[in-house]
Amino acid sequence: MGPSGICVVRLEIPPAWFTPTQVRKRPPEATLPPVDVYYSIIPMEGARQECPSVVSEPWKAPISSAGALLGLGAGLGGQWTTFDDGGLQDMQKAGSVEMSMGTVSAKGQRLHLDENVEVLVPPSPVRLGKTVAFGIHMKTNSNTEQFTLRVWFQSGINFLAVKPSNLVAWEIKQEMAAGSSSLAVMCQRKASSTAERLESSSYEVMQLDFEVENVITFVPTQTLHWRVEYPDGSQTSSQQEEKVSHLYISNADIQGIVPLAEDTEVVNTAILTGRRVAVPVKLVTVETDGQVREVEDSVTCTSTDVDVVKVSQNCNQVLVNGKEMRGHQSLAVNFTYLHLSAQLHLNVWVPKLPLQIDMSDTELSQVKGWRVPIVANRRPTRDSEDDEDDDRRGKGCTLQYQHALVRVLTHFVAEPSDPGGEMVYMLGADWQADITHLVLDQLKVEKPHIAKLVDGGILIGQDVGVTIIQVLSPLSDSILAEKSVTVLDDKK
Repeated sequence: MGPSGICVVRLEIPPAWFTPTQVRKRPPEATLPPVDVYYSIIPMEGARQECPSVVSEPWKAPISSAGALLGLGAGLGGQWTTFDDGGLQDMQKAGSVEMSMGTVSAKGQRLHLDENVEVLVPPSPVRLGKTVAFGIHMKTNSNTEQFTLRVWFQSGINFLAVKPSNLVAWEIKQEMAAGSSSLAVMCQRKASSTAERLESSSYEVMQLDFEVENVITFVPTQTLHWRVEYPDGSQTSSQQEEKVSHLYISNADIQGIVPLAEDTEVVNTAILTGRRVAVPVKLVTVETDGQVREVEDSVTCTSTDVDVVKVSQNCNQVLVNGKEMRGHQSLAVNFTYLHLSAQLHLNVWVPKLPLQIDMSDTELSQVKGWRVPIVANRRPTRDSEDDEDDDRRGKGCTLQYQHALVRVLTHFVAEPSDPGGEMVYMLGADWQADITHLVLDQLKVEKPHIAKLVDGGILIGQDVGVTIIQVLSPLSDSILAEKSVTVLDDKK
């Protein structure tokens, strides 16, 4: 498991799923539907310290007539969850895979230098000491007869060679001073287009090979600048705008990154308390051999909606500070490391405003025949009914009024992940959460001489009149809830 306590599971797709069926050949222009991939994780029994090495290969068994999706899933310890064992409701969706037909195109990202020339930037990251090739392509419909490609690169990568891809069509020469970090390649057309050139929208003219230096201290991002120049008098402008490509360097074969949160459910109580709520997050890389390593430097992150949730500056927390007034289901937080990116999806819940103040009684009357001594350390005494005509505050006593239990309730809600849907309730629309303990410091009585709060949520009448009990915002002058209370002269 390693220091992070993480096991990595590789899901291998059954080869039989992609075996052509005995049907009429599909037209090349046909669009194939996407394949949805689901999985389930079965906890290991016992307190094992190491990840299991058992590999489950259910597709080697006889194929069922239920179709290719039967048995899609992954389980630890050699177990496998199929649709027959519980269906999709017991599985989580990993994602969708777009299917396509035809020849496999070269891997990399195309950087368009102008209307004629483009660069096929190799995939990243690149290991230290490895050689990478940049493909230089010409558009098939281009009539350009001559151009010069200039490249500027940083220390940390070295130019190796120019490899012509079509010597019949192009004559290629290079110019580069010893120890220089710039290169010029002159290309002159020699012959008309070949049959190979006509098969696609562009064709390769040459490859430029570079070597990544094998050094202990390396720059994780290398930048290359590209520009195409044309001779004077050509139909194309003599000098084009400079374009930039990036080459990401790593000392490991990183397959992807995964943000891990201590909890994906965030309850925004900061609106009620003024104290921020933070959830720890760490970003790990997954390497080809299954190694998982925590990343602390060079990580960038952004929230897709800062009015719902924010991220810390060093990307080790997602947080709410009370200024966010909206909740959202499956809100994405984007993480980037080198050229890799991943999303963390959170459910963020906020209290529904206004809050609801629930009281056992909103009208507080005198307690008949009950007075409380004004003098300290004197116990309440029960007088006879003959004392009803005594002065209201006579004999060193004050009248006793009824008590009421005060509770503050709310729903925690979030906007649905699908736009236009109905508000989602964390506990269901029929259930509210008792948040009295969270707002006690903000629970106030407008006229304390008429009623007062004691013992964290008990309201006692003090004198005849009407007042309001309120929940004030800890972050602004707004009122989160209020309710009217009447203290009566009636005797009960």
